[in-house]
Amino acid sequence: MEESFVFTENHLSLIRNMVVGWDITEIGAPIIHPQIPYGTPNLFKDIKQLTGITKRGAMKTLHREMENALIFFLEHATLSPGHYSYPNKLKDIEDGEAIDITAYEKDEKPETISFQFTDNHLKLMRYASVRWNDDWEDEDWEDGYPTPGIDPKRPYGAMTYYEIDMATALDIKYDVDKNGHAMFSTEQEESFHKLHEDMQCALQVFLLYAELSPELIYHKKTQEGNLQGKVFVLTGALESMTRNQAKTLIEKAGGKVTDSVSKNTSFVIVGDSPGSKLDKAKKLGIPVIDEMTFKKMCEA
Repeated sequence: MEESFVFTENHLSLIRNMVVGWDITEIGAPIIHPQIPYGTPNLFKDIKQLTGITKRGAMKTLHREMENALIFFLEHATLSPGHYSYPNKLKDIEDGEAIDITAYEKDEKPETISFQFTDNHLKLMRYASVRWNDDWEDEDWEDGYPTPGIDPKRPYGAMTYYEIDMATALDIKYDVDKNGHAMFSTEQEESFHKLHEDMQCALQVFLLYAELSPELIYHKKTQEGNLQGKVFVLTGALESMTRNQAKTLIEKAGGKVTDSVSKNTSFVIVGDSPGSKLDKAKKLGIPVIDEMTFKKMCEA
């Protein structure tokens, strides 16, 4: 990672929306999925919605910076062991150079994936060797965009025999033969192999839930946003963006998103199939707006 690299709010916004697949080259390793790096097949539309950047050149630059951003996040973010769940965005994605290893040779892919994140997964994150997987200058993206990922040849260090690097990361002792070659039992090798394949889910959970100390994030000073001081509540499914993307737009414009409607709510944004929040907004006389009106407010 470049010493001058500065991790920003835009990097964090993209990291939270990264979709992790499995690179099938060499021994295999987690990769930010080339088909849907930030959730949909349209990389530039996703970057625009998540960061507010509109110039294509600036979006390309930011995406290329995500190799360093990923390295930084894996080094500095923290996540407690525990059980985590996330929506399976690979459910309807066909396998290519990147696959969903959690569904390999299975008939169906689940809507939601539940995963037990452990200290061992965190230790491997700290040792992960991140690389850029393709030439960004080519712009021949029929098979997917270039993205960062963990090196599928040497995922956790410099050793071709990756189990040695895993043992080092996990502080596991092992024997060597008379020639100095590492010796692992069949049980150890199977354990390493299983743990390595777990890293697709582990990385996805880490990108979604790990916390980064606020002082490590550069907050660019901007003029007061046009939603400054406004409090929003979201209800129902939006057509052109996820709730997380809508929240990002509101916060970048100076607004705030809460889960419940109260007298302090400024606007309720209503999508398809709204819930009881709409009824409460009407009861309290809170202004109700649709997605199109919300987007115009953000662009004003």
